[in-house]
Amino acid sequence: MALVDEDAAPYARPDNACSGYPVTGSGARVWMDAGSGTLAQLQRHARLDEVDAGP
Repeated sequence: MALVDEDAAPYARPDNACSGYPVTGSGARVWMDAGSGTLAQLQRHARLDEVDAGP
């Protein structure tokens, strides 16, 4: 049996960004593995001036 995510793509599709991870710890907020389309999604969770490090 094979599991296939039909929404997965190597590029961002409309309303479906690639992977990206906001990580918070020790008083810092870091944006990791910033795939295509993740900047817009990141702004749902933090203002850009609140992010301490990123790509």
